[in-house]
Amino acid sequence: MGTVAFLLATMALFTLTPLARAQQLSASSAPVGPSITGLSPNSGAIGASVTISGSGFGSSQGSSTVTFNRTTASVTTWSATSIVAVVPSGANTGNVIVEVSNKPSNGMTFTVVPAPNITSLSITTGAVGAAVTVTGTNFGWSTGTVKFNGIAATVSYWSPTSIAVTVPSGASTGNVVVFASGVNSNEVNFTVVVPAPSITSLSINSGPVGASVTITGTNFGSSQGSGAVSFNGTPAIVTRWGSTSISATVPPGATTGNIVVFASGMNSNGVNFTVAPSIPGSWTNVASMSVARANHTGTLLNDGRVLVVGPQATAEIFDPTSSTFIATGSMAGAGRDGGYTATLLQNGKVLLVGGWLGLTDLATAELWDPNTGLWTAAGSMSTARSSHTATLLSDGRVLIAGGFVANADGTTSVLATAEVYDPATATWSSTGSMNRARALHTATLLNSGKVLVAGGDSLSGTAELYDPMFSGWQSTGNLLEIRTAHRASLLNDGRVLITGGLGQLDDLTTSEIYDPAMEIWSATGSLGQKRTEGFTLVRLNDGRLLIAGGGLSEAELYDPSAGAWSATGSMSAERDYHSATVLVDGRVLVTGGWTEVCDPDPCFGCYSFILDSAELYTP
Repeated sequence: MGTVAFLLATMALFTLTPLARAQQLSASSAPVGPSITGLSPNSGAIGASVTISGSGFGSSQGSSTVTFNRTTASVTTWSATSIVAVVPSGANTGNVIVEVSNKPSNGMTFTVVPAPNITSLSITTGAVGAAVTVTGTNFGWSTGTVKFNGIAATVSYWSPTSIAVTVPSGASTGNVVVFASGVNSNEVNFTVVVPAPSITSLSINSGPVGASVTITGTNFGSSQGSGAVSFNGTPAIVTRWGSTSISATVPPGATTGNIVVFASGMNSNGVNFTVAPSIPGSWTNVASMSVARANHTGTLLNDGRVLVVGPQATAEIFDPTSSTFIATGSMAGAGRDGGYTATLLQNGKVLLVGGWLGLTDLATAELWDPNTGLWTAAGSMSTARSSHTATLLSDGRVLIAGGFVANADGTTSVLATAEVYDPATATWSSTGSMNRARALHTATLLNSGKVLVAGGDSLSGTAELYDPMFSGWQSTGNLLEIRTAHRASLLNDGRVLITGGLGQLDDLTTSEIYDPAMEIWSATGSLGQKRTEGFTLVRLNDGRLLIAGGGLSEAELYDPSAGAWSATGSMSAERDYHSATVLVDGRVLVTGGWTEVCDPDPCFGCYSFILDSAELYTP
């Protein structure tokens, strides 16, 4: 201000009246009220700290207050230009006001929002560097912080309901907490594991789709949880998971490339695996059954899966798409030890009949329902029997013929009786008896609807025909050789081939063919090896026949056009009393059976045990 102006102002002051001069001096010395210029942040949850910037707050709080929409807040720091207050319980959106010496400041809007809440973590166990998605509510759009037991994580994505982070270096097992809207969320436990999973070896480095591969390594975790195995990026079906060993099957669509284990939120190193084409005539090991089985059955279901039943009460299902087994309902009581039959009915259910349990032959029957996976009673035959035959007739009924029955005096009798089960009425009825008592015989449905029953009489090698229209039996031409425990299969041209079995003096290699039109038997090519009782014979989709086992690992193929047997690929183990089932795609599933292992030192001899393994044959 210039000198002249100052003098004029001073003169004006002294020329005022005493009252006016007093009023002017009083106004110039009155204190100025508080003023808010900013809030940081301007929204938050109850409990959040808010910095209030402004002027006229006074150097200390004294009796001054801060309110959030009329709700008084607690204050943590106070100065003339800055106050830190906590959003009080019960506050809602509205003005923040500072009151000093009974003078309120201007109001500034503060939005009260809900506190953040974690509902789940994508993984709850992981190594440093593992990707974790935190899911929840009220995270807001502004990026806050995520801490793993107090260590801040790097955030790659943030939204009101989802946050993507990685487990930070230095993190240890403890709680994950999200800090947003000025407050911490609830806590969710996370286990930090170190180091990442590592593959050290594969049981095989090459194999076709469906092959079982055992992956050995470290840090896989004791259970699978969210873990996974991939073959060059294609997810595989895992059949067993342990901290150092995983079993998986090569998935459909897999190509040559790395096998990778995903565990604890991290990918392992990759180990190369070559996906090989299925070789005609080769066998491929697949996932094992849940229990070892022999004297059991394998039945192809209408949906292409295979029901494997017994011995005892357990059952499981093989799924060809994943080459794995899954459990299904168990039979009633203790089940059956062997000598029973399993027949797929026209309604899709499976009928299980007879057999033995311990030293007792059974007359009971059970039905398995694919819709429920459960077994129900299906009545009882008039006679207990085992090692009989069961044939699905053209009209949907099931013919049960022959078999053994244990007598009260401890002896065993061979039966000539036959019975029929009718699914439509769920009843059993006797039908005409065979001309000869038979057990370990064969029964084959002919194209005419009649049933050819052959062998198993141990005396003369007879055969006979059952006619469902008349419920009667008639003799037909005798076999060329006496046979028991042999196998039979219908050929595509309507004839029936019978092969192997126990002859009068020795196990047989010979085969013969029955011609229904002529009712005569004729010789055909012989097997390369003797087979009896515990072997299987199935007809492939191309009309050839596959024979396997009987205490052997070798398999053979019969070509009807050539009338000859030839060797094909061998199974991975010798098998006896296993099951063999032709799948819809033409492959053959073989499961379980007895096997024998001999010590190189003859002093220790050989021993037998039951297998839980399974393998697939590719024709």
